[in-house]
Amino acid sequence: MDRNKLTKLIHIAKNNARVCPDCGKVLFRPKCPDCGKKTVQLDEARYRRILESFGSSSCRFMAEPELEKVYSFFIQAGFKPSGDPAKEHEVSRRRTIAITIAEAKALFGEDLWEKRLMGFVEKTIGKQSLRACDDKELRKAIGWIRRYRKYLEIREKEKHDEEGN
Repeated sequence: MDRNKLTKLIHIAKNNARVCPDCGKVLFRPKCPDCGKKTVQLDEARYRRILESFGSSSCRFMAEPELEKVYSFFIQAGFKPSGDPAKEHEVSRRRTIAITIAEAKALFGEDLWEKRLMGFVEKTIGKQSLRACDDKELRKAIGWIRRYRKYLEIREKEKHDEEGN
């Protein structure tokens, strides 16, 4: 694991770490399993003491082996890192694409949604598919669908108001 990733994971662990006020154990639970006391948030002073026990009072000044030891300390205390950020980002992208397609189908219907959405993506964004779009371009596509839906709703309301007069 590289230095930057280790530092990020250590800081995430630090923010989630808790300490038993009686026995002083670093934990990642609301109650101490040994004494049953409610744990409190790890304070900055204790965090610095933990770092100093591995070589320095700041991750910035630690070498990669020292950072790995700090990270191992938090893992042994019960820290469970979340999934891979790249995978989480990809899942988020797929969800955004699915929402965009669902909203396009609801707005344009099963027959026209792909033609309308792909026309917008190709003409305005200059990409061949939604999957080729970056996050900003996906937001632009979903924003266009939502603005277009709002435009149609306003137009329908105006039409209804004219018929009522």
